Amino acid sequence: MYSLTDVAPTIASILHVSLPKTDGVPIPAIVRDLEDCNKLVLIIVDGLGMSLYETYKLYFNFNGMVLGCKGVSMHTTPAIATILTGLYPHNHGVFETRHVYTSDPISVVELASMQGIVSAVIMEKNGAKSFRVDRVVEVEEEDAVRYDYQVKDALIEAEQKSVFTVAHFRILDRYYHDNKSTEEAVEILAMNLKDITISSKNTGIMICGDHPPHNEKNNIVPLITFCL
Repeated sequence: MYSLTDVAPTIASILHVSLPKTDGVPIPAIVRDLEDCNKLVLIIVDGLGMSLYETYKLYFNFNGMVLGCKGVSMHTTPAIATILTGLYPHNHGVFETRHVYTSDPISVVELASMQGIVSAVIMEKNGAKSFRVDRVVEVEEEDAVRYDYQVKDALIEAEQKSVFTVAHFRILDRYYHDNKSTEEAVEILAMNLKDITISSKNTGIMICGDHPPHNEKNNIVPLITFCL
């Protein structure tokens, strides 16, 4: 079984980025599939668990590889920190957004930028502004549908000038909390992902859940990868 701690080391291997010691290891099959792509996009989907993926997998038909990864937290902030550092929460120390500013580990996207790989981050304002990369897009929007649309549009634009782009989509988790239709949220997410794939050329795509829905006992999330 793979782990969310394996995502950052895998990205580092694909991009040939030097990464400090992590709790995870690169996933060889993904590295082989994506290392020849000219660009890389990491899409973190809030609340995407493996059980939900299996239920609605026809919406995610990208003809790519799908691996199950063991989650590290049922909360978004520490889970994303693990995805981007390759460290378990007790090692990266990021449990709330404010901890990002005092945590020592550096994310793989920041390391990529420091090592000459043009990189971009697209997230909600409080999370995005903590990153030191070539381009940061801070999204301020409470409505989940409009938020994801704005992230999608910003990703498509940023990808034209960046080698590595990280974006965070939130509609699934927001719809869970608001007791709205999961299938409707999946449909909206799938349309946004399709728009991204249509606009991308010779780009490696990694779609990763951060944690499953909060009412699930299974903590496995999908990692979907493919090269366009």
